[in-house]
Amino acid sequence: MYRRRRQRVGFALFASLVVCALAGLALFGAEPYQRAAERELVQRTETPTTDGGPEAVDEEKVAESRQAEEERQAREREEARAAEEREAAERAEREEREAQEKAQEDPPDPPTIDLYLTVPKMGLSGDYVVNDASEAGLINGAGKIPETGFPWQKGANTYIASHVYGYEGTGSWQHFAALPSMTYGDEIILTDANGTEYRYQVTNIVTVMPTDTWITEPIAGKDMVSLQTCVGPGWSERLVVQAERVSVEVAA
Repeated sequence: MYRRRRQRVGFALFASLVVCALAGLALFGAEPYQRAAERELVQRTETPTTDGGPEAVDEEKVAESRQAEEERQAREREEARAAEEREAAERAEREEREAQEKAQEDPPDPPTIDLYLTVPKMGLSGDYVVNDASEAGLINGAGKIPETGFPWQKGANTYIASHVYGYEGTGSWQHFAALPSMTYGDEIILTDANGTEYRYQVTNIVTVMPTDTWITEPIAGKDMVSLQTCVGPGWSERLVVQAERVSVEVAA
């Protein structure tokens, strides 16, 4: 029995030595292979490549993306500039239109009451109109009845008279001789000291008596000019051509 026990102890000791030897071999034999693998991994990670590696691809994409972004921003700036120019042009056009509309409704007052008459159909252009319809005032041409309004006054009936023949050698000579030739739609233009032009179209032609002073009165809601001269037997009647204002052109 004692002998068998010694055999078992010897066998156990031998097995332990074998296990230790095998472990040592495994440890020392695998280390060179592990170290070689580590060196290869380090070489691969530390040695950059230039033939289409991840870094090169990323830089190219970044450059393309940056260029595309710059082009997009340039287009947006150009579109914004074009939009601003359109808006400025539209604003200027709108302001000009509003100014014209305001001038139609409320033309600026001139510094003086000087007034000039143009009637293309009668061959008159820029004839001075004195604010006096007396015989002394009409000797030189046309005269406005002072009691009537001026064209820059809203709702006025600017009433102007002149001789059909007048006095030879003076401004009155045949000044309104062509008034009977006027027809509906003909143009009459008055110009003030500012250079503002008030344009009218003929809407009424009537013959009245000298006592029919109602013809000089304004008509509600209308801006008018009336031209008068003598007609009939012994110049006993008055031909009156009336026109309504259609536009105002304010001088720049």
